[in-house]
Amino acid sequence: MYEVLYEAEDFPSIDLTEYTALYNNSEATVDELTEALNKLKAAVLEAQMQGGGYDPSPEDPLDLTESLLQNPSFDDDVNGWENIGGMGHDPNGTPYSGASYTSYEAGEPVEKVSELTSFCEKWINPGSVLGKEYGICQRVSLPEGLYRLEADAIACQQSDGSVVASGVTLYVNNAIKYEVAVATANNTPKHYVIEFMSDGKTLTEVGFHIDASTNANWVAVDNFKLYSIGKTTLSAAGLQLQNAIK
Repeated sequence: MYEVLYEAEDFPSIDLTEYTALYNNSEATVDELTEALNKLKAAVLEAQMQGGGYDPSPEDPLDLTESLLQNPSFDDDVNGWENIGGMGHDPNGTPYSGASYTSYEAGEPVEKVSELTSFCEKWINPGSVLGKEYGICQRVSLPEGLYRLEADAIACQQSDGSVVASGVTLYVNNAIKYEVAVATANNTPKHYVIEFMSDGKTLTEVGFHIDASTNANWVAVDNFKLYSIGKTTLSAAGLQLQNAIK
């Protein structure tokens, strides 16, 4: 938190009284410090955007990944993420996430569209199903505006290529839930995108969720990205529909 407090001193518009008091309070809880840190990061971001003349758009987004998300590409296992059910690097003692998986788009030249390298996963023997809820998430404070969440993911039943995975989603939840269904072929990641709004007041949760009813035996996710893309004339319902039909 010290580093963000130091950075925030450059912006007179940010009142640091509450944050400094909490930082110096030896009895402050981890949850209190985390919530304050998220809010302070959002305040610094908003001040930077206003003072720096940033005008992000869908065509020219502002990358917020490294400043707001912890461990977005799972280089440090699943540290920084709330972990439901026990996902992670090789969570089953099977070295799948020591490998890498890449998919390409046909054309000239051939373009890489999605890749999993040091990723987060859950796996069980092909022909079986995962059988309970799993997921990872983290929460961030965002200034009011329009944002884009991206990630690469796999969800499949390795025993039968004709099975379309169900019950697996990439999602954003900030009082309104935005989500896209994840379903792929074996060893073939896809790139997923969600556009969503923040009201500037509600914490935004981003994550990857596997319902207990899924028919998949293998799920994996990597390379979370978070962008500011300006404003929107669409309603929240319009954005939800737009995400669903992509």
